[in-house]
Amino acid sequence: MVLPHQRNLLGELAMDPMGHDTKTEFFLNFPEALSSVEMRRKVKSTDGYVNWEVVLHMVPHASRTGKGVLLNLEAVAFSPNSLRPYTKKFVYASWLLKSKGAPDLCDNCRRAGYTACGEGYDYCDRSVGQIFRKRSTGMSVTRVESTLTLAEGPLCNNFLFKMSNVEVADSSFGTGTHDGRTCRFLVIEVTLRHFKSDEDVGAPNVQAAASIVSTNLQAMLDSGALSDVSFLVGDEEVKAHRVVLGAASDVFKAMFETDTQDSRTGRIHVEDSQADAFRAMLRCLYTGAMPAWTEEDDDFLMGVLNLAEKYNLGPLHEECQRRILCTMSVDNVVERLKAVNILSPSMVPLLADPFVRSHFSEILSTEEWTAFMKDDVHLAAQVMYNAMKR
Repeated sequence: MVLPHQRNLLGELAMDPMGHDTKTEFFLNFPEALSSVEMRRKVKSTDGYVNWEVVLHMVPHASRTGKGVLLNLEAVAFSPNSLRPYTKKFVYASWLLKSKGAPDLCDNCRRAGYTACGEGYDYCDRSVGQIFRKRSTGMSVTRVESTLTLAEGPLCNNFLFKMSNVEVADSSFGTGTHDGRTCRFLVIEVTLRHFKSDEDVGAPNVQAAASIVSTNLQAMLDSGALSDVSFLVGDEEVKAHRVVLGAASDVFKAMFETDTQDSRTGRIHVEDSQADAFRAMLRCLYTGAMPAWTEEDDDFLMGVLNLAEKYNLGPLHEECQRRILCTMSVDNVVERLKAVNILSPSMVPLLADPFVRSHFSEILSTEEWTAFMKDDVHLAAQVMYNAMKR
């Protein structure tokens, strides 16, 4: 399921190349007059690393004269932590959709726990060939033997994985009758494969060495020993080291290489930041440790995001983005949209889809959204467009 061009990516990311598959099947049974169908399923990964919530949505193919359908897949990764089971979890994963032949069990035998159709004679008969009949309901199903790969999703790092408008041809459907009515069925297998980084699978020698370096750099930052630059943030003075900052940020590097008064004196005024956010940013640059977030941390979170954007700190910016997406709520969505639009406008579509789209009616009914429409109709319209365009 890992595409050829993705194998290099696994190497660059120091990932476990094997991956862990989590499979689930959807058995869709519906009348000949096809309508939209949505099914949800929760499933735990084979290694217990992540809990998946899978949503499969099927709609008729409006542009075709036949009876094909379009599939939309959404899979959300959650932390398996029993104390906080609904915390979204960022994982590297790819995904695969297949249409399969009908299962060996009719619905009654499946519910009764039989391993093959026909074992429960009180429930069904198994006729000659590939026809299965239910005695109790009079249902017969013609089995489809073929298995067809429908679509593959690229390897990416997220908590939400989506695949839209996957076409399923008529040939993937089975046919049958139920209580005298013609029915069709479709079996879709969803495979989610996630990969663990070296931090997860364990690389003790590398981790130990990195830990020693991080500890030493953190000690230098805390003590200010051998510092050659000071940042004046509010009423506080924060000492740092040019070589470390220049190695971590091209913005800092250009700042120190340019002949300016700040560069010559080594005293730099930071006007648009709070001291705690600035210290958290420096700690990330020195040790790679991400900020310790708390539940009520929006001011701090937006302050760190501002610094990550200002100094072009990719990993820290991604971490802020993750934190924002994972802690979105109907209550804070408007304020976050306003803040993100100022600090990092490219993130607005990410907030609109999937969160605003998934909670559209709830958000639109709040007083905050009504006021938002009046105060910033352009931004509100942009968010609604991104939420509704799919």
